[in-house]
Amino acid sequence: MLLTYARAFATCTAAIEYARGQLAALMAQGSVEPVTSGNVAGQSAELALIEARDLCGNIPSLQKVVAQIDRTSQTIARGDIPLILYQELGQLNLRLLDELQDHYYYPITKAYADTYYNETPFGEEVYNNFPSARLDIQNAGKCIILGQGTAGVFHLMRVMEVALKVIGRDLGIPYAPSWEAYIRQIDAKISEKHAQKAPAWKRKEPFYKEVLGDLVAVKVAWRNPTMHIVNEYGTEKATTIYNAVMALMQRLADKGLKERGRPVAVSVALASETP
Repeated sequence: MLLTYARAFATCTAAIEYARGQLAALMAQGSVEPVTSGNVAGQSAELALIEARDLCGNIPSLQKVVAQIDRTSQTIARGDIPLILYQELGQLNLRLLDELQDHYYYPITKAYADTYYNETPFGEEVYNNFPSARLDIQNAGKCIILGQGTAGVFHLMRVMEVALKVIGRDLGIPYAPSWEAYIRQIDAKISEKHAQKAPAWKRKEPFYKEVLGDLVAVKVAWRNPTMHIVNEYGTEKATTIYNAVMALMQRLADKGLKERGRPVAVSVALASETP
């Protein structure tokens, strides 16, 4: 879905009707002088057509309207009597309204629109450190904005999968087939006797104790109920989960955790780089 400012359609059709009003005034005066971009009525029509083309040109399903806009612009370029342009602008407005009957739009506020197209909603550091999570982070926000909270949480759990695998690599934990397997191995490292722990591990152990608590909480509260079709999430609850996952990913990035070497999800990492 392409984000479109809904009010733009109203202002666009209003601009076309304003230009038609000026042409109607010329017709009422009996004018048969060619209307071009060199006179007031022609300028109004030309500006309305530019606005219409900019709006419709970004929407693939409205390309046929763009072709009609271009033909009407040619009428102004060559100059024709007011009646001809008046009729063409009327036909264009009707065509635009007819085409819009097949379009549905999700209402999104300006604040949400900025988030919708934000490529780094979790911040630059998370974007750079976790390339495999980029697309899911972006899509999680989009789903929640569009009222699809459960879908957004699915994306967030995929983000957490990336985090889990990066944590595993950092701790030297081999590949594990499940969250539970990773969590058990992280817990085992924390539970080792203090004398057996390397100095480097002792320095980062407090951080990983906190992370382990977060992982267990996510697993029990959100991950398992989501994957096993127990819970569904509205926008408010999904937003809470979104903010919690964002905070965790930012903490990991702040501590220098990142994907090193081969990304943990190569196909996702490559997809997120597609223009």
